[in-house]
Amino acid sequence: MSIVATGRATVDPVLTAGVWQVDRRRSTVVFAGRHLLGTISGQVPDVSGTLVVGDDTANSVQIDLGLHSADFGSELWNDLVRGHDLLGAATHPVARYVSRRVRIAGPSVLVDGALDLNGCRCDMPLSVRHEPLGRSATRFTTTAVLDRRAFGLRWDLAAVGSDRLIAREVRLEIGLVAERMG
Repeated sequence: MSIVATGRATVDPVLTAGVWQVDRRRSTVVFAGRHLLGTISGQVPDVSGTLVVGDDTANSVQIDLGLHSADFGSELWNDLVRGHDLLGAATHPVARYVSRRVRIAGPSVLVDGALDLNGCRCDMPLSVRHEPLGRSATRFTTTAVLDRRAFGLRWDLAAVGSDRLIAREVRLEIGLVAERMG
């Protein structure tokens, strides 16, 4: 996993204690994967979640992605993915990331967690960078690479007779803006 830095912090980089709520309007989850003729990318605009900051034992993260909102930027790709239910959204409409442990050290956040996607749970540790956006908001950024087969996403399309239409690895670029509640 690698960190995507989005700029320099303009206020104290300490993440203050409390409950932080993801702001859907200012958050992005972008994905990209190679396919037979190039690269396909898209985004999942239906993102929600919370980050609880306390001491090391009380920190937690939960992020939900509404898979029905996945947009590949092309009506053709959207129809293909939805028509063949390539994300498993018909039976598992939400992908959920849940932490087991969160360690915060200045602008770095190390998250030991797992992603539930298509009824499968796989470990996905993340190195996250946070950048304060004033006193009541912060931006969290990270990238991750997942193997879609680990989540049972085989994408065996009878029409093309191959599981190679889209590569096994899918890259995620996550940029979440969270606002401190209360």
